[in-house]
Amino acid sequence: MLILVLYLMLWPSLTLKKAAKSWNVPVSIGQALSYQFNTANAAGIMTIKYGIPADSSDLLMDYWPSIKKDTGFRPVIVKVHGGGWVAGSRKELTAWNRWFNELGYDVFDLDYRLPPPERWQDQTGDIKSAIGWLVNNAQQFRIDTGRIIMMGNSAGASLALLAAYSYNDFRLPPSCDVPHARVRAVVDIYGPSDMAMLYATTGSTSLANYGLQRYIGGAPVDFRERYDMVSPVAHVTPSSPATLIIHGEKDRIVPVTQSLILANALKKAGVPYEFYSLPYTDHSFDFNWNSIASQIAREEISQFLEKVNNQKSIGN
Repeated sequence: MLILVLYLMLWPSLTLKKAAKSWNVPVSIGQALSYQFNTANAAGIMTIKYGIPADSSDLLMDYWPSIKKDTGFRPVIVKVHGGGWVAGSRKELTAWNRWFNELGYDVFDLDYRLPPPERWQDQTGDIKSAIGWLVNNAQQFRIDTGRIIMMGNSAGASLALLAAYSYNDFRLPPSCDVPHARVRAVVDIYGPSDMAMLYATTGSTSLANYGLQRYIGGAPVDFRERYDMVSPVAHVTPSSPATLIIHGEKDRIVPVTQSLILANALKKAGVPYEFYSLPYTDHSFDFNWNSIASQIAREEISQFLEKVNNQKSIGN
């Protein structure tokens, strides 16, 4: 009986390890047995005001410089926090920032405005303002504007996708007076892509639907046009940036079907993408930095970034 119990406890990890092997990703079950929260020492970071929108709010982001010393223009990760569109901050999941720093990326980890009031235009506009700020300040911060990568998890991933795919859509403008700017790629970690479908299919209405109503202003029956407007899948075109999608098959908040429909839309449009569906993996798997799912995600992200940046960039 004890052997059966242990087997059932280890089965999800063993299944994930098997999937990792099929993707040629090395993982360690021993490491996964030691929980490590996704956080890093914030020594040496700089807080920057990247804009002041019409309501006079201060839009802030933290600059985490690469630990690799060089004098050239560097690639950048723009990290967008999750929190169901109603919570969260740039101070969360900061182990990602240091890890990207070790890969040679500068990280700009940004905050955006939260409800109330509804922020269905403001949040995307704030993120686009941050991208525009980077372009305007590329010389000072040695930013390679041809290698700006967006990354987010959950609602943050959805917002990153939306900002990247709709960069020149006049209906979702930047919140501040900055240029409309493209990004090279997007890393999407369990992000929603179809808001109306999420509202109807989430396994956690107390979280997802509450957040959607505050973010958009109400339910889909009353604001269907807004729900469609802020759905990243509705903005996919052949010119959309390359996209990496990582999603847990057992996600109870954002069903994995959200990523399946996005992957299908990207495939149909001919956009370069990769999609990894992680078995026995729930929402927020990356909160445990040592989990097998997190180990897989880091390796796939590292390989993806190497692929999208292997050509000589332009923009400087």
